[in-house]
Amino acid sequence: MSKLSNRIVLAITLLTILVSFAMGYVIIDRAFDIVEKESRQKLIEMAHRIGSEFDYEVREVENIREQVNNLVETTFDLAALRTDPNYMDKYKDQIAPIIERMASNAKVSRSVYVFFDPALDGKTNDVWYADLHGTGRVFRQEEFDMSFYENPSPEKDWYFKAKELKRPYWTDPYRGNASFDSHLIYISHTAPIYVDNKFIGVAGADFYFDELRNRIRNISLYETGYAVLFNDEMEALIHPTLEEGVSLKDINKGEYIWLAEKMEAGEPVIEYTWVDGTQKIVASTRLLNDWIIAVAPSKEEVFRSVENMRKMIWVVALLGGFIAALVGLVIGRKLVKPIEQIVLDINKIGLGDYDNSIKEVYRKRRDEIGILANSVEKMRVTQQKSFNEINDQKLKLEKRVEERTQELIKTNEYLEESMAKLEENQAELILTNEALEDALEVTRMTQKQLIESEKIASLGYLVGGIAHEINTPVGNSVTLITYMQRESKSISQKLETGQIKKKDLSDFVNSTLEASDNIYKNLRMTSDLVNRFKQLAASESIESVIHFNVHEYLSLIVKSMGIAQETGSIQVDIEGDKNLEIHTDAGKFSQIFTNLISNSLQHGFTSSKGGSIRISYENVGDDLFIKYEDDGRGIEKDYLDSIYTPFFTTKFSGETKGLGLNIVYNVVTKLFNGSIRCDSEVGRGTIFFIKLNIE
Repeated sequence: MSKLSNRIVLAITLLTILVSFAMGYVIIDRAFDIVEKESRQKLIEMAHRIGSEFDYEVREVENIREQVNNLVETTFDLAALRTDPNYMDKYKDQIAPIIERMASNAKVSRSVYVFFDPALDGKTNDVWYADLHGTGRVFRQEEFDMSFYENPSPEKDWYFKAKELKRPYWTDPYRGNASFDSHLIYISHTAPIYVDNKFIGVAGADFYFDELRNRIRNISLYETGYAVLFNDEMEALIHPTLEEGVSLKDINKGEYIWLAEKMEAGEPVIEYTWVDGTQKIVASTRLLNDWIIAVAPSKEEVFRSVENMRKMIWVVALLGGFIAALVGLVIGRKLVKPIEQIVLDINKIGLGDYDNSIKEVYRKRRDEIGILANSVEKMRVTQQKSFNEINDQKLKLEKRVEERTQELIKTNEYLEESMAKLEENQAELILTNEALEDALEVTRMTQKQLIESEKIASLGYLVGGIAHEINTPVGNSVTLITYMQRESKSISQKLETGQIKKKDLSDFVNSTLEASDNIYKNLRMTSDLVNRFKQLAASESIESVIHFNVHEYLSLIVKSMGIAQETGSIQVDIEGDKNLEIHTDAGKFSQIFTNLISNSLQHGFTSSKGGSIRISYENVGDDLFIKYEDDGRGIEKDYLDSIYTPFFTTKFSGETKGLGLNIVYNVVTKLFNGSIRCDSEVGRGTIFFIKLNIE
């Protein structure tokens, strides 16, 4: 081969090898990146799935404990305790069926209790129902003796620490305190009971820790991976290599403090080297009781498949480069030699040798060489005949001009037909425009209906508030009526058997009067709550220009949406002149804050964490200046210009219609002749500055 052919073959070979290696590198890098992301995401999903299962159980235990607190705090009578020496026995008999029912109906917590302070009457009093042997039925456990209350110890933290902290408390795992439950390991959610600011005792519910420990220990990841559980102090509760109670921060003189801090800060995936030298990856999530659950496989096991893929692709790339070199050599020989011969023939033709034709073997090829050979041959023949064909070309040119003229005539006719069709299309566009205007009108009507449905949806919070507020007095009334029924049945039986005593009849009359009085108070409370919420619901459904106190009305709006201002996961603070009264449309005023609070609950706060809302106001002349702020997740900067647009929403699953802030904007600017501005930063909350004209 010539120098040119050698260069072409070398260039093709080097280029092919370079492309093969580049493709191999890109594929390996991309594959490793995809596998790494998928592996990390699977670890995060596994940690969250395990955490969600435990959080569901934690939530039920907390709910049952809260119900027991509410039951005792609303029914225990300190006055009766001081006057009736048998009051504690009567009261325990009264609440025992209710606690038994709570324990029986629980899906997770099969142990519910209330332990009363011995200082109440100098005796031990407790009501405890539990399924201690997995029989499926709960039984009342025997009462503890006085020695339990005399010697505090870590396994009794569920009582003494709740009393000391004066708040709800999750215990670390502990073994049962009595002989009949010493085979069980519990974790308890417990809280003190106060009636008229006096410590009454402790209420709580247990979770059988053995079941959770067995589930977590049975979790396996790849070949050597495992799941672990830490308490809120990062002390190991379940770990295959650490002893229970050992803090992650204390291992190897604080070597893993950084790891504990990152897990506490909520970093989803962390790589580290364990004490045995193993490279590991951990994904963790925080539970509702502030414990942390994590899954920790070996890094080598997670990425073993991609390393094998890396080796295989490099082998394929090398093999491809070798094959490409062979293909380049063959192609060079098949392409370069014919081209060199054709170049020689072109040189001869250029020197005037028109009889030197291109070889037929080249002209028969069906590739670029064949095209080149035929082109050169045509050029040779054309030059040879050029002088003889000048006159023929002139005649052909004239004929061509005539043909072009005919073509232009036909083109003109075609243009005229096109103009007619264009006019027809224009008429169709006019009809289409009218149809679009009709569709736009339908869209406007649909928007109006959706806005009305959004207003109706906001009343759902009102219904939730009513249910929450009247639940306690109605529940108290049901409990008292149940008690009266039982006492009535007892006195009736004594009357029938003739065993009735004057003291029994007197006690029955006194307890009936007392229960009736409590029922009346609770039902009166329910009636007052219903009337208050009726006023609020009426003001939202019709135009109601009235005088009202701003602070009291805002508090009523918050309460109607089922949000307690002093307790609960959502904290609402209202600041401003508590004596300020205004004369304006209360229903439209309520719509502003109902939609703002609804927007915070749906978009600002996550389901697993609480948050806070702060509403402050100030009256200046005829204007009311309002600042509404929450500490939720915030709004992205790119969305701030679109939040008031109808149907704009960041949730695309159909959960919201995107009309809440549009309603707020229209009420503020059109009905109150005011203005509204929003400042927000992702992760730092949202603030609305509102000015209302209230003259």
